Amino acid sequence: RGSSTVPKPPPRSTSVPTKNVNSSFGMSWQGVIMAVAAVFWAYSSFMSDTDTRSSDSMGRQGKSGQDAPEENIQAYTSDLIAAYRNGEAADVLTVEAFRGALEYHRDVTGMPVVIDVYSKSCGPCRMMAPVFKACAKQYRGEVAYIKVDSNRNAKTASMLGV
Repeated sequence: RGSSTVPKPPPRSTSVPTKNVNSSFGMSWQGVIMAVAAVFWAYSSFMSDTDTRSSDSMGRQGKSGQDAPEENIQAYTSDLIAAYRNGEAADVLTVEAFRGALEYHRDVTGMPVVIDVYSKSCGPCRMMAPVFKACAKQYRGEVAYIKVDSNRNAKTASMLGV
């Protein structure tokens, strides 16, 4: 057997970067959130095409049993609309309010919607909350921010695949 020398890979750094996380954290997360906003804007547009579906898994039917997006928009109450206008993330508690929020922003404001599905017992969710709140304030009037508590609004979280 020949003795060939196998080059060793460069040593891995095990040190934690010393860069001030607070100075760059907001900007990098804002970029991520804006990218997610674009995805949910497309999702909102997709939701407008659900009229042809036979299933009502998305909560599209109104009390009459017919497609009734205006009822969903009514479920997106004035409190939630006020929160959006004040640059706050609106916490939706029902599927109807969630659908109403998407329809309101698709049909009335035309803005993309960023959705945060969270749980109060989730550590990363708690870390993300102040960033989400800051972005809602910073992009007030440009992007709508909606929060869905997966424990209190399990049906919507399930509908979103969370």
